Amino acid sequence: MSVYKLKIMTPEKTIYEGDATSMTVTCENGQLTVLAGHAPMVAMLTDGPILVREGEKALTGTAGDGILWVDHNESAVMLHALEWDDDTEK
Repeated sequence: MSVYKLKIMTPEKTIYEGDATSMTVTCENGQLTVLAGHAPMVAMLTDGPILVREGEKALTGTAGDGILWVDHNESAVMLHALEWDDDTEK
């Protein structure tokens, strides 16, 4: 499965930086999934679940509102807050 570079940040720190096979976030119109090779875009994010997949490994949590930036095989997410679920290994 193809991977892309993903960086997730809050104003305090970088929460995640590495390769991802997919990421699902919440936008005003519902959920959005980003895969490798996704068309360039910018989207406003709302409070809701976040799912980051690294192959077989899945990271889940609750994200505050923010901004998503996608450019071919790179994505960056700036969130007001992010809390990983207790069973998620960071």
